[in-house]
Amino acid sequence: MVSFVIELDSEAEVESMMKRLRQDYGVTGEMHARAVDGGRWRLVVHSEKNLRDSTIEKLRGQRIDTGD
Repeated sequence: MVSFVIELDSEAEVESMMKRLRQDYGVTGEMHARAVDGGRWRLVVHSEKNLRDSTIEKLRGQRIDTGD
């Protein structure tokens, strides 16, 4: 299992990213998004499928360090 957080510019980008993670990368598990200050959106992913850090870094958006 791998968990990560990505911050994106819009709700539409979040929906697109969730679809991409499921379809292109085969991610299963929990994903949820919420609006944050400045009109940005934060996508939290708890993937049952292990993804390499290099794969996560290639995703659009800014990866957030949660301190975990």
